[in-house]
Amino acid sequence: MSRLSLSIAILVIVVSALSSNVAMAGGQNQSALTSLRAAVQKDLDNLRNQIGFPGATAAFLLPDGRIFEFATGMADPARNISMSRDSRIMSGSIGKTFVAALALALVNEGKLDLDDKISRWLGDEPWFDRLSNGDAITLRMLLDHTSGIPDYVYSSRFAEASTTLFADPDSHPGPLDLIRYSLDEPALFEPGTQYTYSDTDYLLAGLVLEKASGEDYYQAIIKRFLYPHQLTRTAPSSGRYHPGLVQGHTAKDNLFNLPDGLSLDAGLWNVDPGFEWTGGGLVTNVRDLVRWASLLYSGRAMDGDYLDQLLARPPEGVKYVDYLLAPPRTEDEKINGRGYYGLAVSVSGEGENLNYGHCGWFPGYLSTFAYYPASGVAVAFQMNTDLGGLDKNIEGAGRTLEMARQTLITTILSSSITTR
Repeated sequence: MSRLSLSIAILVIVVSALSSNVAMAGGQNQSALTSLRAAVQKDLDNLRNQIGFPGATAAFLLPDGRIFEFATGMADPARNISMSRDSRIMSGSIGKTFVAALALALVNEGKLDLDDKISRWLGDEPWFDRLSNGDAITLRMLLDHTSGIPDYVYSSRFAEASTTLFADPDSHPGPLDLIRYSLDEPALFEPGTQYTYSDTDYLLAGLVLEKASGEDYYQAIIKRFLYPHQLTRTAPSSGRYHPGLVQGHTAKDNLFNLPDGLSLDAGLWNVDPGFEWTGGGLVTNVRDLVRWASLLYSGRAMDGDYLDQLLARPPEGVKYVDYLLAPPRTEDEKINGRGYYGLAVSVSGEGENLNYGHCGWFPGYLSTFAYYPASGVAVAFQMNTDLGGLDKNIEGAGRTLEMARQTLITTILSSSITTR
C-alpha cells in the first residue's frame, strides 16, 4: 500500500470514529435537551398551580442561540382561549432597557454624555423650574433612579385625575401630562445619594433622548434595535390594537384606575396603553425577550463598547430606599451591596447565578427576563395577570416574578445541556 493510500485509509478511519462519537454525543445531547424541555414545562405547569395565574409563557436561550418556548394555562378563560407560545404580553418596565440602550447608543454616536445635566436639554421648558432637583440632575441619575424626583404613579393628584385621564379610549395622556404630577413636589433626597424607582425618571429621559437625537423615541429604537435584530414580536404599545396580545386580568380598582380593569373587545382594548411611553411602552413575547437579554447583556446590541456603563454600580454609599420591581434582595445583600440597579438593569446573584435583567408590571400583566453570563443562558417569563401573586400588591408581584424566574433557571442551569 502506498503512503498516500495508507494516509487516506487512516483518515477514513479517523473520520468514521469522529462521526460515530459526534453522533453519540448528539444523541446524548438530544436526550438531555428533551428531558430539559419536559422539566421546564413541568415547572411552568407547577407554577401555575402554586401561584394561581390564568396563563403564562416562558422561554430560554442556549449559548449556541437556540431558543425554546413554552406556554401553560389560559389566555382568556372567559372565552376558553388557551395560552400560546406566540402570545404577546405587555412587558411593562422591561421597556426601560431599550431607553438605556438608546442612551448608550447616542453616547457612542457622540450625541450626548450620561453626565450631562438634563437642564442642557430641558432647561428652556416652561415647566422645568418646577422640577425638584432639576438643575443638579444628570441623565445618568435618571437612568439609575438616583434623581430624587417623586414618581407620578404614586402622586395623590394623579390618583384623583386618573379616572378622567383614561376616559377616552382613543387617546392617552402624553409624557408632559404625567410629568406634571411630579412637579412642585419636594425632592425625596439629594440627587445621587439614594435610589428609588420612578417612572417619572424615564419619561424625562425620553424627552432628553428625543432632544439629543432629533428623532422620535419609538422610531429610534426600531431603527437601532428592533429592526436590525429582527425582534419582530416586539412593538410600541401605543394604540388600541395589538395583534396577538392576550387578555390581561387585573382589578377594577387598579393602580391607574383603568376602565373595567382592561378588557379586549374584538381585538381592541378599551384604553390606549401608549401613556407608558419610555416608562415601558412595549408589547412583546418571551422569544424576543430572551434574544434581547442575550444581545444586550453580552455586549452585542450595538456597535461600540457599552457594557461597563450599562452595568456600572452606583457610587459608594447610595442607599436603596425601595426595591420596587427590582429582584428582591436578602438582608445580607442589602448590607453588603451585592445586588444593585445599573442603567435599567438589576444586577444580582453571584457565580453561576450572577444575572442581569429586569422585571415589568402593567395592569393585568407581569414579565421578567435575565441573562446569566457564566453560562450564556437567557430566560424569560410572562403571565397575563397581576392578581395571582404571592401578595396582592405590586411588591408581591416582584416576589412572584423572582420566584418564577429562579424556579425556571435552577432547572435550566442544572442540565448538562447548559454546561459549557
